[in-house]
Amino acid sequence: MATSLVEQCLNAVPSHYNLVVLAAYRAQELASGATSTVSVPGSRDSIVALTEMAEKTIDLEALENRVIRSLQHFSFLSES
Repeated sequence: MATSLVEQCLNAVPSHYNLVVLAAYRAQELASGATSTVSVPGSRDSIVALTEMAEKTIDLEALENRVIRSLQHFSFLSES
């Protein structure tokens, strides 16, 4: 089941790396209380995240933007 689910996800997100990053971030959102867009009773957050991506019930561009924002750090270097 998981293999076919990942293959379906790769149709929406062609990069394996991006798929892992996006799915992990979405699973963290779900674990923190975000509402799921699919009903997968008894599944872990990671499977729910992959299912959302495979069924294209989540806006992947918006998810990617949230990931990028969460990783951005601003530091100002002084020249002293």
